[in-house]
Amino acid sequence: MIYNFTERPDPEIDELSGVSVFFKDGDATIYHTYSTYGRGGEMFLSVYGWLDVVPKGRNETKNGNLTDWVRRHDRYENDGRT
Repeated sequence: MIYNFTERPDPEIDELSGVSVFFKDGDATIYHTYSTYGRGGEMFLSVYGWLDVVPKGRNETKNGNLTDWVRRHDRYENDGRT
């Protein structure tokens, strides 16, 4: 898996955050103008602004990041059901 322009042979999780911006000029040349990985995409999620001003903030205690409190809504533990 390639993440942040580096090979990650055995990532701990199968999806990692990242934002990239590209620009295509009049000659159809494409430029990579910006990227951020891990933390840095908060600007696109307005709820962070609200969480950052409340007393406990994001309440990130275990890993110090989003994985402390965000859970996927479409992925569940493998309990044998299909």
